[in-house]
Amino acid sequence: MCAPQHVSGYFAPDQTKYQCIDLADGKKGEFWVQWRGQASQVLGDGDCVAGLLNEVNGCDLGGESVHFGWYFR
Repeated sequence: MCAPQHVSGYFAPDQTKYQCIDLADGKKGEFWVQWRGQASQVLGDGDCVAGLLNEVNGCDLGGESVHFGWYFR
């Protein structure tokens, strides 16, 4: 999921990327990443994984946070 064709890679200011994945037992996971900075920026795959894992592991129902201008949900 954290690949440029999904939710990492190049972002213009205020650009949001979204990915929905099928999980076990008919459940789904929805993930959003947004760049809130003034100029374009690239989110590396490793930073994407770290940011989203922070949300997945931080709450049973997911969560959201902003780290250095990156919004993860």
